[in-house]
Amino acid sequence: MARAAARLAENAQGEFYVDSSCIDCETCRIVAPTVFARDDRIGMSIVRRQPGGEDETLRATMALVACPTSSIGSVSKVDVGPAVAAFPEPLDGNVYYCGFASEESFGAASYFVKRDAGNVLVDSPRAARPLLERIDALGGVATMLLSHRDDVADHAKYARRFACKRTMHAADIDSDTANVELRIDGSAPVALADDLVVIPVPGHTRGSVALVRPPVPLHRGSPLGRRRRLGTRRLPQRLLVLVGQANPLDGDLARLRLRMGSTRPRASRSRAPATDATDARAAHRENECPVILYIRINIDPEPNPSGIS
Repeated sequence: MARAAARLAENAQGEFYVDSSCIDCETCRIVAPTVFARDDRIGMSIVRRQPGGEDETLRATMALVACPTSSIGSVSKVDVGPAVAAFPEPLDGNVYYCGFASEESFGAASYFVKRDAGNVLVDSPRAARPLLERIDALGGVATMLLSHRDDVADHAKYARRFACKRTMHAADIDSDTANVELRIDGSAPVALADDLVVIPVPGHTRGSVALVRPPVPLHRGSPLGRRRRLGTRRLPQRLLVLVGQANPLDGDLARLRLRMGSTRPRASRSRAPATDATDARAAHRENECPVILYIRINIDPEPNPSGIS
């Protein structure tokens, strides 16, 4: 819970505030970009201006709910019920943003994909009861794709709750994920289903993967890596949308990897101790690279599923 006594002086005066426990994960700036901003001097998020109406107040409250470290507070303890009920939040088509970010994943975004053949959860949000119940109401989870080792968070709790099959690249499996049900090996695309293709995109980590689905109505073309707005929502850097005719199962795969992958591998989790919270945030950001979790791409795949073990 955010503490008023630790309220950052850089916040705009008013109802909402960020306290000094902020880890600069960007979640609030993604959920409510008109209310929250980054203060580069202190390396944390702040309330740059107070909400101007009901819609902005809801989005600010959603940011409060989604914050992985409970670093956002409100003076009058606003009702969070409507914000809690807003997650998972529809982005477009059958893709939802889960909110409820986990500190274990440094606030990484996770996504829910609703499918007639079984729903997919991409990476692990916090295993908060309201979110679990909402996902249950949407039909549960059949497959959980763990895109890389940094964003697994509460994967075991989701596996127990929904009996879902967790899928991960073998190169990123460690003691915490040793019991995942499906392991992907090698560098070839792997079909989990007719409409779900996983392609390895090493760079961020050795075992980073991307999920490719057939096209769904979304928004007009976006250059790869450009942040876009859907209404008042800003898509996080990790949700990169590629629109085009490139087939990742043919020669275009190398070009896709070149554009998607990192130019600098992420350091392992074992880092030299930071001297303070600011150094810790800087160390994380220095090694942080974009990871594609969901791609809209026009393809007609006939991949070989033999990469699943």
